Formats: sequence, structure tokens, C-alpha cells
Amino acid sequence: MARDGGGVVSNLPTKYERGELDRPDKLYRDLESGKLGGVCSGIAIRTGTPTVVWRLAFIFTTLMWGVGLPLYAILWMIMDKPPKQPTRSQRALPDDLSPDDREIWEAVKGDMESLDLRND
Repeated sequence: MARDGGGVVSNLPTKYERGELDRPDKLYRDLESGKLGGVCSGIAIRTGTPTVVWRLAFIFTTLMWGVGLPLYAILWMIMDKPPKQPTRSQRALPDDLSPDDREIWEAVKGDMESLDLRND
């Protein structure tokens, strides 16, 4: 969990907090940071609320009325897995380059790979 500037605790995955990924337009299970099936974490990412709120809601509705666990199971079955993110190498080469631009791209890419940018 991370604290934002106002002291509010958030347990949204850090990749979403840092702005590396936008919130998805569709509801997906979050297999990366989920505890069981990623349902609560996926709902939290989609709604922008802390995951703990959704987990407590499912626990509460299970204990009070017995519907939380069946609802969780149904959501687990109908929610899709997240789409695969393109790997770094797949994003590195745009498809719509002209032959001249592709040659420049390959030269720049080779120069960048030769640099040692690690913080040792």
C-alpha cells in the first residue's frame, strides 16, 4: 500500500498510481496484484477506490446475507483476464515507418542499446 500526499492509504497497484497505465474502459480481473482471483483488485482499478473497500464489502455481504461469496464467484467467472500489454520490444518499432525512417530508427536503437544506463 502507498500513501499519497494527503496521508490517504491506497492499495491500487503502483503502476496505476504512477500513471503508467490508464484505468481500463472495461472491467478486468487484476491477476498481478489480486489475492484470490483478482476480482476486488480489478473492480478497485476500474472505480479508482482502494481494494480493501471491495474486499471488506464482499466479506460483509457474505457474513450478513451470504451473497458475497457467490457474487464473487460469479464475477470471477464472467470478468475477463486483462489484455496482454505489448512487451518493450514490440513497442520499440513502429509499423508505419518508411524505409529511410526505418534505417534511422535502427541506427538510433543500436546507439541506445550500446549505452550503459544502469545505476551501479
